[in-house]
Amino acid sequence: MSNRNFLRALLVSTVLCVGFAAPAVAQLSPPAPVRQSIDSNGVDLFLGTLNVDAPAISMGQGDQGLSYYKFNRGPGWVDNVVATVNLSGSTITVSLGPVSDRFTVSGSSYIPTEANGATLTFASNIYTYVRSDGTIVRFDKTKITTPPFYANAGRVLDVTRPSGEKLTYSYSSLYYCSNWKAGGVGYVCISHSYAYRVASVTNSYGYSVNLSYNPIDAFDPNDPSDPPDWTTWGTVVGASMTNLASTAGGSGLSEAFGYDTVGSITSYNVTDSLGRTTKYRTSSGAIVGVTKPGSTSEDITIAYVGGRVSSITTAAGTIAYGVPSDVSGVRTVV
Repeated sequence: MSNRNFLRALLVSTVLCVGFAAPAVAQLSPPAPVRQSIDSNGVDLFLGTLNVDAPAISMGQGDQGLSYYKFNRGPGWVDNVVATVNLSGSTITVSLGPVSDRFTVSGSSYIPTEANGATLTFASNIYTYVRSDGTIVRFDKTKITTPPFYANAGRVLDVTRPSGEKLTYSYSSLYYCSNWKAGGVGYVCISHSYAYRVASVTNSYGYSVNLSYNPIDAFDPNDPSDPPDWTTWGTVVGASMTNLASTAGGSGLSEAFGYDTVGSITSYNVTDSLGRTTKYRTSSGAIVGVTKPGSTSEDITIAYVGGRVSSITTAAGTIAYGVPSDVSGVRTVV
């Protein structure tokens, strides 16, 4: 059932006044887990998930450069530049690319749960997250974007690294009906909000990555039964890099992303500007095979048992993962 039809059915069957900031119908991929224990094969030994970093595009050298890539930590694909703050009950999770951190809300204080030296403070609608390595990330609460975007407390404003490099974010927005009530006939929108998605990220040395998205079908922001297609609107399908300091505009590096189904086989494809494609074959959302550019067959195959990785096969052979054993709070994977 589509987002639109689902919400229509929901509105018809509901007689109470309701209000959603955005319909949580088709969830986008969640941020990376807070705690990860990843081995050399990309398997999280605690969670049993496969962890993959797709090929990156980058410009510049060392601390002055900028890179962009997609990654998968089990539930789906996210990108390394997206950063959000999400509140669930008394727990607030800060995510920056493939790293997440967690705090417990206690009045106006934020108590770290990971004892990793990180801090989180809030003032004047800005969350300030400071990592133990000195990285400072500021999040703008006025840009809250609710489910399915995992950013209901704010989206990143900028990131300042210990080297002095600063990443500055720009956003595009979408105006939609966020609250409604029963009217004489059907439902009446009583308030609107904006949703935000990253449009570009620019670093202090003049390198920029611009993100592209597929267009969505027209919708009526005043009609609660006609919501936007949130999944399409929020899914990055392309990235291109630019050197703003160059009159030539840089090297034209780009990547395209998307799912492709041939027969019964579905794969998530990452294609660079030279047409080289890395394919990640999926089954029930999990990655089960990887084909690198130029290969005529899969370079890596992954098997699962009970939702956990049970084996990984490469040209070097097969590595098996047993069922974890939990004893006295210690997990062992053989």
